[in-house]
Amino acid sequence: MSDCSDLAPALEQLRADFMCRPVPGTDRLLVSTGRYLADGSGVDLLVRFTNDGQVIVSDGGLVSARVELAELNLDSGSVSDFWRSIVEDFGVSEISGRIFARGPVDRAASLIGQVADAAVALDMVRHIAPPAKSEPFQEQVRRWLIEDAQVEVTDQRTVHTITGAEEPVTAVVRAPGRDVAIMSAVGRTTSDRRRGTEHAFYVFSQLPPSVWQPQARLTILGGQAARWKPEQIAALRGVSYVGSIEQPVRLATLLKSAEWPADHNLMTLGSPLPPFESAGRSDGGQPVDDPWARDGFNDDPPF
Repeated sequence: MSDCSDLAPALEQLRADFMCRPVPGTDRLLVSTGRYLADGSGVDLLVRFTNDGQVIVSDGGLVSARVELAELNLDSGSVSDFWRSIVEDFGVSEISGRIFARGPVDRAASLIGQVADAAVALDMVRHIAPPAKSEPFQEQVRRWLIEDAQVEVTDQRTVHTITGAEEPVTAVVRAPGRDVAIMSAVGRTTSDRRRGTEHAFYVFSQLPPSVWQPQARLTILGGQAARWKPEQIAALRGVSYVGSIEQPVRLATLLKSAEWPADHNLMTLGSPLPPFESAGRSDGGQPVDDPWARDGFNDDPPF
């Protein structure tokens, strides 16, 4: 005869997927929902309590950033209609690329589930939308850094190695207290991933540590994160931090943070990095009352 105690280990594992932790320097909470997108990325949400006894739950622009980074044309009529129908069906709202829901505190659990489920459904738009015109991956990364991550990208496109030679990089970003050199590695094919790993490893291993410390080096991997071999990630994390373009929220948060985590592998699920509020996409419609902005959400310092 079956007994629920037989499921105790499984239930404990499921509970571990649900976590809540404060976002440093803000009045927000970061909630891991136990939901996962098709590529295995976890759905983390921002939760904020208001002075009038309400709770606001948002995806922090996660889904719209992922869709844009996939070079998809959201202006396509059928795709745009599909996106709006999902938003309506799940009873959530959208403003400046953020999906959110608001309600009384006693509905917090259902609101978190509502926004998380909407995020999973909206992320599927990436698989049906027609691709936009392609551009080199390193230019995609530069555009994302400027337009979506909203960090300061310098004009510097090369770095000096320990031998005095100059090597090209994707970008140099002004982060809190330092400049960060960024290498991008395209991940379309096996050979792309091999060459990208070798090139990024070579450049970062040649940089003088007195100028480019570990927290001043970041490799951004393209394509599906699961396609990168563990040994490739291990090699890169030995000379830089490593993140996936499929996790833009984590990357943008890192670049706005003064302190970086001890683990150089940013692709690990359960990373403590909280989401930031991406500018995301705008529906171009009539002005919408944005509860995040109205309650001073956007006045918080970057993190």
